Amino acid sequence: MTEATELESTFSEREVVGYCDEWSVAPGETLPFRVSCEPDRFRADIVELTRTNQSVADPRSETLVTETHVSGMYEGTVRTIESGSHVVVPHDPALQFKETFTLQVLVCPTHLGAGKDGLLTKWNSTTERGYGLFVNGEGCLVAQVSLEDGRIERARVDAPLSEDDWYFVSMSVDTDGGRLTLSCEQLITGHESVTPDQKRNHRTQTSIPTGTVACSETPLVMAGYVHEGGVDTPSVDGHFTGKIESPRVLDEAIDAFDGATPNPEVPARSTESTVAVWDFTANVTEDGFTSVETVVDTGPHGLDGYAVNLPARAVPGHNWTGESVDFTSAPEEYGAIRFHEDDMTDADWESDFTFQVPEDFDSGAYAARLMTPHDEYFVQFFVKSRLGEATAPIAVYLPTNTYLAYANDHFQTVDANQDFGGETFSGMVPVLNEDDLFLSSHREYGLSVYDTHVDGSGSMFSSRCRPLINIAPSFESDSGPSKTVSQLGINVDLYLLEWLETKRFEYDVVTDDDIHKHGEEILNPYRVVVSGHHPEYPTGRIMTSIEQYQRQGGRFMYLGGNGFYWVTGYHSKKPIIEVRRGEVGEQAWIPEPGERYHEFTGKKGGLWTKRGWAPQKLVGVGFSGQYEINGRPYYRLPDSYRREVSFIFQGIDSDTIDTSERDGGGEPTGPASGEVDRYDTALGSPEDAYVLAASIGHSKNCHRVIEELQCNVPYRDGRTDPEVRADIVYYRTPEDGGVFSVGSMAWIESLLVDGTDNSVSQITENVLREFMSDGSLPTESNP
Repeated sequence: MTEATELESTFSEREVVGYCDEWSVAPGETLPFRVSCEPDRFRADIVELTRTNQSVADPRSETLVTETHVSGMYEGTVRTIESGSHVVVPHDPALQFKETFTLQVLVCPTHLGAGKDGLLTKWNSTTERGYGLFVNGEGCLVAQVSLEDGRIERARVDAPLSEDDWYFVSMSVDTDGGRLTLSCEQLITGHESVTPDQKRNHRTQTSIPTGTVACSETPLVMAGYVHEGGVDTPSVDGHFTGKIESPRVLDEAIDAFDGATPNPEVPARSTESTVAVWDFTANVTEDGFTSVETVVDTGPHGLDGYAVNLPARAVPGHNWTGESVDFTSAPEEYGAIRFHEDDMTDADWESDFTFQVPEDFDSGAYAARLMTPHDEYFVQFFVKSRLGEATAPIAVYLPTNTYLAYANDHFQTVDANQDFGGETFSGMVPVLNEDDLFLSSHREYGLSVYDTHVDGSGSMFSSRCRPLINIAPSFESDSGPSKTVSQLGINVDLYLLEWLETKRFEYDVVTDDDIHKHGEEILNPYRVVVSGHHPEYPTGRIMTSIEQYQRQGGRFMYLGGNGFYWVTGYHSKKPIIEVRRGEVGEQAWIPEPGERYHEFTGKKGGLWTKRGWAPQKLVGVGFSGQYEINGRPYYRLPDSYRREVSFIFQGIDSDTIDTSERDGGGEPTGPASGEVDRYDTALGSPEDAYVLAASIGHSKNCHRVIEELQCNVPYRDGRTDPEVRADIVYYRTPEDGGVFSVGSMAWIESLLVDGTDNSVSQITENVLREFMSDGSLPTESNP
């Protein structure tokens, strides 16, 4: 694998990037855009996204521009991103000590050796004033305090900490007695294969001058220390990667090793000398955390803190027994917060310009196009109609949660050595472009939910509050129609929007956000809802809303693959999704024990199928095989020749549904590609559905989904396993509704082949026109 350092010199840095916090807005609403620009000026315009990269000869074409008040030149500002999660407790006089105090905390490092990291600190590295507990670059504990005479006193435990082990750490300062004491005890936790006498206790004591501790108004920080900045919004450095639990501050010097055997539970209890004791489970309810950002102090002063860059909560603490895997049922065993030096959920840039959507704007996909003389970047957003005021009979359901789930992933580069990445995953040599390399060199832009952190743990969150390089409309890919889907985000679903424009269908767009917020109320005004290519990450509210829409007579066209797969949660206030992988599934990483329940909702993560809600129950087909790199045709089945479904195949003379392409003059290619879904009554597909066509002859790279295998067996791929296929199904639902599903991610990409003159386009148009009609859908007795 090529190292990231070798890649940096092979491409040009981006000159301009940006983001907007919200993606879905109605006419009259306002969007702020936040931009980082290397040159001193950039141009911004609003453009409508109705054409794919393949159909736009000149991406800078002025014909794309929609004239608005935004159009013009703006001053460029270079902005940085500070990654790394931590907790900030604003300064309070109660944390100013002159002579004596103690810090105690439970810690479990998961990645050591990166440099000096803060554990529990009130230290400013610029002024070199304050105090704190640290881990140095050798993995050794260090206690540090500054005195008014200018000296900095330190105590160090020479034995390095071990990764993934818990420690009870105590630092006490007594300047009147001239002592700085640092102690730690390695704990027996869980079901370890060691005995207590194999664990070690460490204690060091250093003589320090009598005098006064030199403090400042620096905030107290957990998992880092202040570098510079204001009291309320400090710049934090030295991010610790690992778990922290039950930090505590006392106003007397306590030697943790005096008297009886040290008690690691001490930080969890308040005593007369307690100044602050933070209980990371104090705001847990059966629906998750009331606020994942709030860190509650149960001590006498109420010194609550706030989390930055969303460290992971709902993770096992030092006393986890494994008896409960649900943090809401045993919060006392989930008292830890897991921090990472590469967490990043909010770039927190200032707004450069705002866009108020004109009242006459059509619903659709748009972007703010940012241009410099040598660079161009698109920041996407979507205009919806006002709730209850549909402007068209068709709603295009854009799976924006999927866009966000893959945002800034590192499949092609840093993580390419994993099973779920690079050549290993796709079955072909990755084709890298400049944006792939940019992301490889700029990990501070944050991770996707497909990436792993520096300590190997999975990334559970993805946020819109940052530039999203690889799902922006400006991201280019070498994938072509009907071959395979390697593009991401709106770039794939633009094939659908361009096809609708070409066929002169009127449509509105709705997003995952819209459906989650408004439920079926936002879908009910539409005669037909047409999905994008990959609605993989729905919330329960989205699933229920689509189901209710169908039951009330709505007509739904699922034009994708691998849909309705992962349980997804929303942050209550910010545009962030949470995805916790399960015991099984086609997943990029395996969750740590005890970390499968969502902190946002309190609900179990994993597959919807394992929650009793297989995609087959919602749209008739569900995930069958991954990852087909060659487009395969569908072959019509006997159901497709029944009179009541003849409307679907009007104008189709062939028994094969392909894209009229030939791979080297041999086998036909077709729209069954990428990830494919099949019909299966055992998983909930309606028994009265019409199974119209199926793809066969998939490649060895298209393997059976792992959740359906009871053991690791060979020959479960597209060449030998008949369950690895894509099926096209149609069935009627109550109140004259209907569902049409194609079971392939590449169906939408095939719509524009040969200028829409292909069987995929014809079938889609036939179904859409019938679903839009006012008449009843054909039945066996009334074809």
